[in-house]
Amino acid sequence: MGMEVEMVPGKGPSFPQRLEAPADIEKLKLSVDVKSELGYVFDAITLTRQQLEGRVPLIGFCGAPWTLMSYMIEGGGSPTLSRAKAWLYRHTEASHRLLQAIADVCVDFLHGQVLAGAQLLQVFESHAGLLGPQQFRAFSLHYLQQIATKLRARLGGSCVPMVRL
Repeated sequence: MGMEVEMVPGKGPSFPQRLEAPADIEKLKLSVDVKSELGYVFDAITLTRQQLEGRVPLIGFCGAPWTLMSYMIEGGGSPTLSRAKAWLYRHTEASHRLLQAIADVCVDFLHGQVLAGAQLLQVFESHAGLLGPQQFRAFSLHYLQQIATKLRARLGGSCVPMVRL
């Protein structure tokens, strides 16, 4: 989506330029050509699947929309996600717009992984535990269900198991 991400040892994903206001969403690529941007991931999955020769299943994965959005707003990991949770209240419409854009990219990314050879999919919603029940339903579960529904429809008969974690 156009944000720079650095993997910092001992810290995890870090966004040097975090989203600070809804206007920052306009700087993002909300529509992403996943195949051209992340084709190397699909190539790696295909190669890995070939090298595994059926010995073990290959798991594809992505971060879930709320978890990814919180990283984008916080700039990295956070024990409270106070900035990201504040966005949900202060900028509800912008939050849903961003979550929807992320969910759409997740569907494309997971679809590409299955076509490349992934046999099981895992969607990591590792920050859901910091949301209350109503927030979880509105800002996390809604998009997780949407990803599963859209992915099943796109894959048709070649559906693969999907785990939400």
